[in-house]
Amino acid sequence: MREHGYQRMPPVEETLASYLSVGKASSLKTPSLPSIPLQVTSRLNGRAYAAAGQAVGALHTMAVLQAYQADLLKDLDKGQGLSPDEVAELRRTTDLALRATKQAATAMGRSMGAMVVTERHLWVNLADLGKKERGFLLDAPVSPSELF
Repeated sequence: MREHGYQRMPPVEETLASYLSVGKASSLKTPSLPSIPLQVTSRLNGRAYAAAGQAVGALHTMAVLQAYQADLLKDLDKGQGLSPDEVAELRRTTDLALRATKQAATAMGRSMGAMVVTERHLWVNLADLGKKERGFLLDAPVSPSELF
């Protein structure tokens, strides 16, 4: 889960952090926002991100199990274990569960993306950037290895 970026918010690059918060960031510490309210907001956002990441990991496991269950039902359908109506009903319910899991995972992924943009917003607001440059930074693709 760590390599996919599910456990914690992607970190901000140190050189960018020192540029955005001039005089506030120490080169000996990990980058942090300059004020206590911004730091608290960042911590809360990071906790929400980690919780969403745990949910995404659980949903991934459920999806794998449901796909395996669907394969087993397909194999069972070829045998004579259950009536065709029973197999059809089991396949419908499995399909519905798999679709629901997919929708939940998609929603969690979107919420994690929104949290990354929120974290970026906290950092970008420190710089005196124009609306166009700010939008460019906020709309950059999300990567698990770095915030920007």
